[in-house]
Amino acid sequence: EIDERYGSAFALMIDPSVVSESLRQLHGKVRTPEKRALVADTILCLEAGAYRAAIVMGWNLTYEHVRKWIFSLKRHRLGKFNAELTKRYKDRKSGAFHSPIGIYQEFFDHGEFFVLEVAYKAGLFQPNKYKVLCHALNKRNVFAHPSKEKATAQIATGFVDDLLQNIISSPDFN
Repeated sequence: EIDERYGSAFALMIDPSVVSESLRQLHGKVRTPEKRALVADTILCLEAGAYRAAIVMGWNLTYEHVRKWIFSLKRHRLGKFNAELTKRYKDRKSGAFHSPIGIYQEFFDHGEFFVLEVAYKAGLFQPNKYKVLCHALNKRNVFAHPSKEKATAQIATGFVDDLLQNIISSPDFN
């Protein structure tokens, strides 16, 4: 919220009450610097009232978690992902089957919905988790691009907490 009492200079009012305790606790548990930065940015966006940005950051945090989760067990999860990727999916431009993911950065060559679909078809998560992820990505897209949709504190915190409880903190994704 911007306080206009200061004339042409603006003061940003921080509201720490919009951040759930579970999100704050996650920040202390995160191991990697990249993921810690995503948690911190999500918290800062929520506190600063940048609710559209908080939705985007909450999705970024979740998607990073899912990709790392797939990649963390190379023989099991990544193996299943690559088997599905290389046998069923062809590149639209070349018509050739996709190459397997060998290094983590190769995930960046694929769209988010595509990665979720391949992982789901590979049997890496249940239909309800797939629905939560696809719904969240659709919602993120609404707020990440120009639209008339209004992001409120309740919408942003609900979005982030839903992903935190159903994906990031879920035993299915640990």
